[in-house]
Amino acid sequence: MEAVVFVISVLFASLALAFEILLLARVVLLFTVQSESVLYGVVYKLTEPILAPARFLVDRVFGASALPIDISYALVTALMVFMRYFFMNI
Repeated sequence: MEAVVFVISVLFASLALAFEILLLARVVLLFTVQSESVLYGVVYKLTEPILAPARFLVDRVFGASALPIDISYALVTALMVFMRYFFMNI
């Protein structure tokens, strides 16, 4: 039973790390390539389903015009770091 829990926790921690890397890639691609790029499109489609609810939450809490930058990236990244820490310490 412990082996199954270990494998599942490592799987979730690895998925969280992969999503962190995708978020970083999206930020870098946002500033370096055209938004019509195929690579940016793929990264966008993989990350937007998680970023959109986070963006909505930030807008509801802080208001749409209160923040000049999109902090949903930081919020989701912090959540992924917390998930990795949690799953690796089960």
